[in-house]
Amino acid sequence: SRVGRGWVVSETHFAVWILSATAGRPVAGLFGQTNRVTMLPFAPDGTLLASASHDQTARLWRIPSGAASGIPIRHSKSVVRVVFSPNAERLATVEYSSDGSLFDERTRCSIRTWETMNGREVGVPIPTLAGVRGLSFDATTGRRLLWGDYEPWLNVFDAETHLPLYPHLTFQRSLFQCMAFRPD
Repeated sequence: SRVGRGWVVSETHFAVWILSATAGRPVAGLFGQTNRVTMLPFAPDGTLLASASHDQTARLWRIPSGAASGIPIRHSKSVVRVVFSPNAERLATVEYSSDGSLFDERTRCSIRTWETMNGREVGVPIPTLAGVRGLSFDATTGRRLLWGDYEPWLNVFDAETHLPLYPHLTFQRSLFQCMAFRPD
């Protein structure tokens, strides 16, 4: 069930606010990030919100109360993307190293998956070759992850094993900015 109408916004002071669509004012503040927030997706049922931050954490928040749900999901680098699986049982995050020290000078990002109930990591991080542009679980089962690199190809991996399901899907036209699975 949906919990109501509203928005979330992030300020430069690292606070996240839940705003009421009917009252046009903040109804709850989410405090805990200590650096810039980079992404704020809602779970499909609207009862959880995830935040990704340059403070090297992803966090879960209960909606509409704004209470923290569990402990911060710690990373070794800035978290720049976070997405929910269709049933909200998993999160996928992208951590980014601006200095290249995460894997080597060419691999600066990794994709990690987590259980939302307990923050336990699923599998091992997936190193990417050229960054991550967009990230999506498949819309029906949540068993596949799709993302584009800063190269002209798409990647489809198994969300459980983190093994590639297809070789790089190559396109010679341009880079991909956004991508999503069709829900059927």
